[in-house]
Amino acid sequence: ACLGVKADLLIIDEPSFLDTGSTEWLVEALIGAAKRDNAIVLLISHKEALLETVADRILFVNAASKQLSLYHCSYGVFQSTFAEQVGSARRKLDLSSKETAKSQASLENIQKNLRRHEKNFKKITTQSADKR
Repeated sequence: ACLGVKADLLIIDEPSFLDTGSTEWLVEALIGAAKRDNAIVLLISHKEALLETVADRILFVNAASKQLSLYHCSYGVFQSTFAEQVGSARRKLDLSSKETAKSQASLENIQKNLRRHEKNFKKITTQSADKR
């Protein structure tokens, strides 16, 4: 009903109940409202085909980091970009974990050598004291 009037902002939340014909009508109406009326359309949907058809910007809420990011692209480009970002973050985490493991091993080696030198030093000082 509100697509029949000029609106500055349209919020459409999960139009998953629509059949093919109704979805096509909604797509035309949303694109028309955005172009003709310069309306902002906020579409919340799990229908990837609908998002790919309508969206030219993606506002992504990252539940893990609690960050909001804006992507100026189609849904398909967003998906591949986001997948690359996740892959890059995983590679950085893996590299960081490996570096941490190397550092931990190095620290343990230093501590082991230090204990060995301390033990040898005590042995030498005990022997020197016994000779006096």
